Amino acid sequence: MAEKADIVIKNAKVFTSNEAMPHAETVAIKGNRIIFVGTNEEVKEFKSESTRIIDGQGRTLTAGFIDSHFHLLWGAIWAGSAQLYDVKNLNDLKAVLVEFAEQNKTSAWVDGRGIKYGIVETRQQLDAMISERPVYINAYDGHTSWANTKALEMAGILQPGVDAYGVGVIVRDENGIATGELRETAMHLVADLIPEPSDSRKRELLKMVIQRINATGVTSVHNMNGDMQELMTYTALEDAGEMNLRVYVPY
Repeated sequence: MAEKADIVIKNAKVFTSNEAMPHAETVAIKGNRIIFVGTNEEVKEFKSESTRIIDGQGRTLTAGFIDSHFHLLWGAIWAGSAQLYDVKNLNDLKAVLVEFAEQNKTSAWVDGRGIKYGIVETRQQLDAMISERPVYINAYDGHTSWANTKALEMAGILQPGVDAYGVGVIVRDENGIATGELRETAMHLVADLIPEPSDSRKRELLKMVIQRINATGVTSVHNMNGDMQELMTYTALEDAGEMNLRVYVPY
């Protein structure tokens, strides 16, 4: 007797990655295993009264995608900051940062991620938006950041001094004063001052981000960084039955 499936997806265009049978109509799943791939007729013996039937309506069905270069926890934490990906000019930037500051009044910092190049250039531009709290925003590619005067003062790098930090650069004006632009590893001089979210907040952000990842068809990621604390965060999610993603972590 055939195993009974928990889920059957029928009437789909199934891409199998099997040269002998490159396409199929249906997939049967039990637990976390695919137990059958074939035709709508053949899958009938895998059904039971409790099997959930999903009509694929002729849509393409593939195996889950694997992203081979990922920063899962970083991305989750960044998702908790002001989202700047759609910002087109300084007015947009001010609106997003001010709204984020209002919604996060208990946070010492105002930080954002995803801004495009050519929109903001100096600390003074950020000061004109928010000056009483440290502001730190990161470019969409993660290789350049900008900080307001307060953030630079807290990092001790506003006044003339070293221009380089590792392979990074603290951009300075003709008088040696930091302009607010930080490149590559110099970003850490400010970024490392921003307090990390609590463990519970990290888990909350991870759950939100994993849902977004799953919605794109990605079911596995290869994490490019990590430490024991990060592993413990993932383990806590897994123990709670909330880790809907396979995560490969370097050790």
